[in-house]
Amino acid sequence: MKPSLEQILARVFGVKPKDITDSTSPDTLSSWDSFNAVKLVDALERGYHIKLKIEDMAKIKNVRDIRKLLKTYGVVRR
Repeated sequence: MKPSLEQILARVFGVKPKDITDSTSPDTLSSWDSFNAVKLVDALERGYHIKLKIEDMAKIKNVRDIRKLLKTYGVVRR
């Protein structure tokens, strides 16, 4: 079973899944720094068995953007 996006984000950023909202971003979460952004890309690729493009990564500004991006890769939200 694939982990939820909230579970992945919580693990990468060291927060509780319930603290993740669509508006969560580097501006609202201090642990969303450049190092953890790289870890996030790896966690998304591994968790959903996808390969993100560099231009896709540049589009990620918040959790809502991640959801939109995952949808383009055929990842359906649970």
